[in-house]
Amino acid sequence: MVWEFTATRAEANPVGKLHGGCIMVLLSYAGKLMLMAQGLQHDETPKPSPIPKTVDMALECMAAGDLGSPLRIETEVMKNGRNIVYIQSKVIQTDSKRLVALANQSLRPLESKL
Repeated sequence: MVWEFTATRAEANPVGKLHGGCIMVLLSYAGKLMLMAQGLQHDETPKPSPIPKTVDMALECMAAGDLGSPLRIETEVMKNGRNIVYIQSKVIQTDSKRLVALANQSLRPLESKL
């Protein structure tokens, strides 16, 4: 899945670039939203999904993200295991095509208890 986001001063670090913590939150939610939208659970059959829980997440910041310039967030499932879904996400500065960040995330889809 692909999202676009334009960082403002509210998401800036002290030197005026996109804050790394903001990148981490964006990618965490992008992975969860993608998984929920696709309804991926244990058997890859589309069905409604509650919010998955993050098991692990690693972020590599490659370049500073510029404020006011669109960022593209690309997220894809790398493997849908029996209990864990492995996701890779990227943040790309749209105008320069520069890779800003790369994240690997593992999520555990949960069955609804309602």
